[in-house]
Amino acid sequence: MPQEMTLGVPRRLASVPLPLAGESLHSWVEHVAVTYEIGRKQTMSLLGLETGSNPGRSLGYFTAQLDASQAANVSSASGLTLDEVFAMTLSPLHVDDKGHRILDRWIHVDGRNSFRSTRELAGVCPKCLAETDNRWPLRWCRPWSVLCLKHSCYLIRECTTCGAAIQPWRFRNTSPGLCAGPAPVGSSLRRPSAAEYVAPSWCGKPLKELPIRLTRDCLLLEIQARLDGWPLADGPGQEQERSAENDFKVLLKLASRHADLSHLAGADRIVRNDFPSRARHRKYFNSSRGLEMAGLVRIAGQLAAHRDMDEAARWLLWDEEADSPRQYPDYPWNDNDIWSFLLASERLYPILRLSLGSGDYGRLARRRTM
Repeated sequence: MPQEMTLGVPRRLASVPLPLAGESLHSWVEHVAVTYEIGRKQTMSLLGLETGSNPGRSLGYFTAQLDASQAANVSSASGLTLDEVFAMTLSPLHVDDKGHRILDRWIHVDGRNSFRSTRELAGVCPKCLAETDNRWPLRWCRPWSVLCLKHSCYLIRECTTCGAAIQPWRFRNTSPGLCAGPAPVGSSLRRPSAAEYVAPSWCGKPLKELPIRLTRDCLLLEIQARLDGWPLADGPGQEQERSAENDFKVLLKLASRHADLSHLAGADRIVRNDFPSRARHRKYFNSSRGLEMAGLVRIAGQLAAHRDMDEAARWLLWDEEADSPRQYPDYPWNDNDIWSFLLASERLYPILRLSLGSGDYGRLARRRTM
């Protein structure tokens, strides 16, 4: 009887597929599993990654945050360099005075860490999946990735067959390119298995066959190109890019709370049709709705491009007809929001002051002095 494998320094695998440029760790591990025709959990054990009770969720976490010891295990087992391993993750790393890598835990996206972005905020371009044999770029894990610049189309976040959100951590073993949502009513699809038994049905729609939605929005294409130009993870000499990214996160949060249909003049009709006519005051992004997120990214991108933040604040928050600030329900920002606003540069203070109001802005000012 074979002994159960214990986690330690993994043995070097005989052969592993090389990651594609910009590929995510989640996608690469899934491809290794398909290559060896084994399950995700066994593949992660061979690579020296702890699986926990849910390997898919663990793999999503590792794609968001991978520490040096875990990266060293993957490097030993695969033959990839540490830089190649870290390049497949969103781990913001910098190097201390002694040359040691340090993981920056402050990677909040809309008040929560980037782990959510690797399991809930993913969108796909069917044409890219068809061209790369279902390999998953890391940039699709970022919440503001709403367009594929190569094919000028919107990323799809929901299966058009079953309506389920596309979540890579739910992919079935050896089936990373198939929708893992529940089968539609009346469907005869069921989980493929060598044994003939009645298994719970699931959608199984090939993601590369999902219909694409083209865009003619030149402004949104320009904004997406600027966002895709930011490094996916931190490194030395990237302070300016990180500051711009932190400001964009804050502006995206403000847009998610205050923006409405009036801010989307010139956007594609399908985006306008999916966007609320009035501000919803959402506590968190409704990120599974890709077209609504596309509208928020468009608005945040316009705010970021403003040279005068007082003018930007007026555009987002001022009611031109009433010639007064827009009236919103009394809905205070929570502590996670306030902490995330600490990342903002001084350039955003005018729009934060008008958006937060005197009470919440006072809380923010006190936090800055701590």
